[in-house]
Amino acid sequence: MKPETQRIKYIVSDFFFAALMWFAFNVARFEEVAHHMGFMKLSSYITYFQVIKGQIFVPIFWLILSYYSGYYNLPCGKSRLAEFFTTFFTSVTGTLLLFFLIVLNDLPQNYAIYYRLFFFLLFVSFFFTYIPRLIITQRAAKKIRQREWTVKTLVIAKGEKADYITRLLVQPVDAVAYSIEGYANPDDPGDLSEIIQNKKVTELIISIDSTEDADIQRLLNKLYRYNLPVKLPLSNHKILTGGLKAKSITGVPLVDLSSNNFSEASKNIKKTIDKLTALLVLIILSPLYLFLAIRVKADSKGPVIFKQERIGYKGKPFIIYKFRTMQKDAEAGGPRLSSWQDERVTPFGRFMRKYRLDELPQFWNVLKGDMSLVGPRPERQFFIDQIVQKAPWFYLLQNIRPGITSWGMVKYGYASNVEEMVERMGYDIIYYENMSLFIDLKVLIYTIRTIFMGRGV
Repeated sequence: MKPETQRIKYIVSDFFFAALMWFAFNVARFEEVAHHMGFMKLSSYITYFQVIKGQIFVPIFWLILSYYSGYYNLPCGKSRLAEFFTTFFTSVTGTLLLFFLIVLNDLPQNYAIYYRLFFFLLFVSFFFTYIPRLIITQRAAKKIRQREWTVKTLVIAKGEKADYITRLLVQPVDAVAYSIEGYANPDDPGDLSEIIQNKKVTELIISIDSTEDADIQRLLNKLYRYNLPVKLPLSNHKILTGGLKAKSITGVPLVDLSSNNFSEASKNIKKTIDKLTALLVLIILSPLYLFLAIRVKADSKGPVIFKQERIGYKGKPFIIYKFRTMQKDAEAGGPRLSSWQDERVTPFGRFMRKYRLDELPQFWNVLKGDMSLVGPRPERQFFIDQIVQKAPWFYLLQNIRPGITSWGMVKYGYASNVEEMVERMGYDIIYYENMSLFIDLKVLIYTIRTIFMGRGV
C-alpha cells in the first residue's frame, strides 16, 4: 500500500473534476444570466477574462478546501460512509463560499434564478467530487480484498488469544487487510526493534487474557517506544474509556490505544495557524530580536543563539534555538536541568527567562515544521531515557509536534529535576488525550498572561 500514490490520485481527480464542475456550472450561468450581461454566445462567455480566471481559481480553491477537510491526510483505508459525509460537507461549504464570492456578482432578473443556480452548483460540486473519489476508493478496496495491499502487523499475543487475532485478521474488509509478520509473547515481548525494521511493520496488535487496566498498561508501556499504532480487539472492553478511538464499525473491531481524537481537519488548521503565526512574529518582532541579540552579546561572552539537540515528532532529533541565557560552557560537566537559583544563568538571561523572551527564536523552529505553537515541550534524549524509566507513556507525546508552550508549562512551569518533569508531563498527557483548537487557544492566552505578568520561571 503506497499512501503517497493514493493521495496523488485523489488530488489529481479532485482538481480535474473541479475544473469540469465549474465549466458545467458556467454553462448553466450562461443560460440563466449571461444574456443579461451582454453575452449572446456561449463561446464568447466562457472565453471572457473573468470566467477564465474563475476556471483557474476554482479547482485550486477546491483542493485547498479538501485539504482543510482532512480528506488527503489518510488516503488509504477510507470508510465509504465517512467519505460520503466528508465530501458532502465540503461541497456544501464550497458551494456557499463560491456562491457568495462569485455568483452573487451576477445580476439576474429575479431571485429565483439565484436559488436554481445555488442548488445546481451544490449538485454538480458533490457529484463531480464524490463519484470519482468513490471509484478510486472502490479500486483500492478491491486491491485490499485481493490482499495486494496489506498493513504489516506484529501480533503480541499467545495461545488462544493469538489464534483469535489470526482469525480476526485473516479476512480482509474494504477498509484494510492485515499481513501478520510475526508474533511476540505479551508476558515478555523483548526488544522488537529488529523485526519491526526488517519486516517494515507499521502496526502492533495486542491481546492478553487479563482485562485489568494495570496489566494492559504494563504491556503498553513496553510498546509505546516504537512509535507505532497500538491496537486492541474490542473484546478487551474494560479499557474502552476516554479518548480511545474505534475507527470502523464494519471493519475489523480494533481500538487504537495510541491515538487521540484530534481530527484530521483540525491537524491541518493547526499546522497552518502555526506557520502563519510564526512568520508574522518573526517579521513583526524583528526589531525586538535585534535588541535582544545585542543585549545577550553585551551581557556575557558566548554565542547569541543557543543551539541544542532535542527529540521531536516521531522521535526524530532536531536543533532547537534559544537566546542564550547561561554562561558559555554551562554544561561542560554534562547535561543539567536549570532552576531559578541556577548560578549559571546570566543577569540578562534571568530577565529573559522571567518573560520567556529566550524562547522567541523557536518561532523559526515552528516555521520549519520542527515544532508547533502549542504542544509538549521537547526534551533531550539524556533526560528522556530517565523519564521513561518512571513514565513509559512519555512516548505517546512523540505522536504530536512539541510546542513553544504547553499545558504543562502553563499549569506547572519549568522543571528542575526528572521527578518534576514526570509530574509536569501529566498535564501534557491530558492535553494529548483532549487535543482541540479551543484548548490550544486557551493555552496561548494563559501563556501570554504569564509572560506579561513576568511569571515565566
